[in-house]
Amino acid sequence: MVKLGGGANCPQFHVHETVLTKSPRFVREISKARSNKRATKQNVLLMDSFDTIAFEQMISYLYTDKFTLKKDSLTIFLRIREIHEVFSLAAYFELPGLQQMAVKSFSISKMLSKINPATFFDWAEDMYYEELDKENGSFVSYFRRVSPMLLRNCDPDTVKDLCRVASLGGKFCGELFRACYNVCLAFLIALGVLLLTMCRRWTSSLGALP
Repeated sequence: MVKLGGGANCPQFHVHETVLTKSPRFVREISKARSNKRATKQNVLLMDSFDTIAFEQMISYLYTDKFTLKKDSLTIFLRIREIHEVFSLAAYFELPGLQQMAVKSFSISKMLSKINPATFFDWAEDMYYEELDKENGSFVSYFRRVSPMLLRNCDPDTVKDLCRVASLGGKFCGELFRACYNVCLAFLIALGVLLLTMCRRWTSSLGALP
């Protein structure tokens, strides 16, 4: 067993070493601690301070390969925060499987319909930069699927804030532009279909004239 702990006021966890080796970060930390003789006879591994609930969920995932939200996360804001904390820990400890499960827990829930676009995009920016695979990761793929729909429902203040985010540059800016392009493309296609239908009706009415 390895005892994971931070400072005097931080909770401690006793975890089997074979379980911890599922995380490349833990493997390096254990090796580093032993080589520097920081690991005592009790196998204590000092860690940085992390969100306690998220850390418990990560340890549970290492044992069970499953992830579930805590039942006491009653409000939608606490739930999306909890998902972000777990997602962030999964990035730090290099656990792409846990990131996938965190995103899945959000996507299959009804949380998206209960938050406004502004809240989602603020949360999404934080999630995006924690993604281990920013090209084809689980959150990136989910964001690309739902963001065009949300952009259509944005109020002027949210659009203004997103323009500010886009002006800062970075890869998330690229994802916003991709979503805007998809919205515009869908609009142009719908407009084209509408115009084509109107033209057909107009030509049909001309043919009906004596």
